Amino acid sequence: MYIYYFPRIIRSNFISIQFIQNFYSFVKKNHIKNIVLNFESTVQFETNLLALFSYILEDLEKSGVAIVLKLKKISYYIHYEQIIETIFFSYSEYTMEALQYRKIRSNTQHEIEELFIKHLNQLEIRGYQKLQTILSELIANLKMHTRLKEGAIAGYINKPQQMLIFSIVNFDITIRENIKEKNRYIFNNDFDALMWALKKTHTTREEEEFGGLGLYWLTKYTSELNGDFIITSGNSYAEFSVTPYNNISNNKILDYRKYNLEEYFNGNIITIRIPYIIDKNIQRPNKINKPVHLW
Repeated sequence: MYIYYFPRIIRSNFISIQFIQNFYSFVKKNHIKNIVLNFESTVQFETNLLALFSYILEDLEKSGVAIVLKLKKISYYIHYEQIIETIFFSYSEYTMEALQYRKIRSNTQHEIEELFIKHLNQLEIRGYQKLQTILSELIANLKMHTRLKEGAIAGYINKPQQMLIFSIVNFDITIRENIKEKNRYIFNNDFDALMWALKKTHTTREEEEFGGLGLYWLTKYTSELNGDFIITSGNSYAEFSVTPYNNISNNKILDYRKYNLEEYFNGNIITIRIPYIIDKNIQRPNKINKPVHLW
């Protein structure tokens, strides 16, 4: 049985996402059928990354890989969903249902409504309506602009930094591939396609679909909440600051850092980070804001 050692800290950054993707590629390429995920040295795991990690474990399990989780000298021989749950409750100090991993399918409208109307309220966060708009748009996007019409979402609260983090992941088409299919534009690399999609006037929306301002809305609302965001797509990983656009043009992005992943990710990971400021007086909605198009 092969033992794969996980690092001391796994955060929402380039190093950790590349580590998880390299782990997945290593197991697949070497046809490993029995593996131990050794978390004995891991003291921090930002559980929003379970949206990505869950897909990897599910795919490995479907491929016949037997997975064992070793945590604090205890080994767990359990199903991948139980592994995800164990990691969440082991590393997330806040365990509200809004933060827990969930798989999103096109037929889970009831669960989505429950997330936005019931569970997000548990966070009592200032700027709730804008956060709800960002997440609802990203989830709507899974239905409109992925092949499988599904994805995953998970959250985490970094208590020392007082930051709320959410990741939404799809696993079947990159931004670059989506633009090629919808607009027939061909880009030399994934980062160029990503930068195109961030422009305010660029969209892959089809005529019958609602919306049309693309990923610009993600930057707008995240910036208004004094947050930042990360997009991973294909071989591209890019971090964008609180105010990525300049003051003159909403089509000129100034503040970002980009990296190339060693292993290709056949999908997209969108991570938002906003200050976790509690507001006991938030207005509690009884319906979801109508989502708009994001890619």
